Amino acid sequence: MTGRIFALFSILGLLVAPSAAWSAQQWSRGQCIDAVHQKLGTRAADAGTNTNKAAVMRCIKHGPDSI
Repeated sequence: MTGRIFALFSILGLLVAPSAAWSAQQWSRGQCIDAVHQKLGTRAADAGTNTNKAAVMRCIKHGPDSI
């Protein structure tokens, strides 16, 4: 019985590990805003435009390569 429980927890650990590693790599909103400013060359006054808002949201969800 303990062998089955151990096997179950081992499988669950393998399933949870990639998502935990991914969440540790997520960028914060501030980091993404800085990355958008650097990549698109925008000024602080342009931060409210729809293009920049969309780029920041893509960065938060998918990382800086999606800008």
